[in-house]
Amino acid sequence: FNYRASVGTARFDNLTIKNLNDTVSNYGTNLVYIDSSNVIDIGKVTFSNCKKLGNGSITDAEGSLQCLYISGTSTTPRGGVIDTLEITDVHNVNSGGSVIIEDTAGFYVGVNGHSIPLTIRRIVGKEFGKRLVKLQSSDVSIDYIYGLSETGDSLSVIGVMSEPNLFTSYRNKIGTVIARGTMDYAVADSAESTEFKSVDVSVYGSNTLNDGTVQFGFFAGNGSKKLRVGKLKSIAKRPLALSPTNPSLSVSDLVIDDAELEIYGNGTQFINIPGNASSTTGAISDTSIKKLTLNVKQA
Repeated sequence: FNYRASVGTARFDNLTIKNLNDTVSNYGTNLVYIDSSNVIDIGKVTFSNCKKLGNGSITDAEGSLQCLYISGTSTTPRGGVIDTLEITDVHNVNSGGSVIIEDTAGFYVGVNGHSIPLTIRRIVGKEFGKRLVKLQSSDVSIDYIYGLSETGDSLSVIGVMSEPNLFTSYRNKIGTVIARGTMDYAVADSAESTEFKSVDVSVYGSNTLNDGTVQFGFFAGNGSKKLRVGKLKSIAKRPLALSPTNPSLSVSDLVIDDAELEIYGNGTQFINIPGNASSTTGAISDTSIKKLTLNVKQA
């Protein structure tokens, strides 16, 4: 499905796309593509049992798979409403059909940080590949996200992302996020003025298709500024991470109202801050956790 630029309105409901197997890896595949110059009016969309042959290279376009992808060249995206997205059993695979970690996204808004007044009521992902939700946008609102992945190929349930020296994403508002399973950065932010109402993370076990370890529950990375989190409950090897690469990509003005952190397995840090002083001196500032509970139970 391809809604090209300036069609008018992308409108559909009760759409199901399932049992697809794309065996070509020298291009990316978008199952539903909507140019951001169109108004979006979508009811329920389901993606199930969709596979894409990877090319063995992470972050390039070739071999990538996007279920619902909103992008385009418009600097004034029109936005709209999406009721429900369900993504189940969507993966990159190798030539033998085995799941690999490469570049899959359930819901991807890639508009180079431009403001797009888009509201999504509910997103549910079960075995969703690399990332369930990827936002490179401003002013997107999502009420509820649930992501479960135990296949070993997942990076994040949601990443709200800027691209250093290219664009910044602002003011995205996320209601409730629930993350379960094996993944490296269950909930991640590198944008400005992102708001999370409630985040509930429990990640465990080994992510053997990636680097073999579960790393972070909630991750504030390069350029994350004015981040607001209401309730954070995080069980992970490293439940909370503040991780800028250098002072020019600082993490600043973070406020968490209520954080309950629990270390899983052999983790030793409730709050992970990189130890390389030469790269992180001055890169973290004005961080506040109003209420903090630390649980020391081990798995």
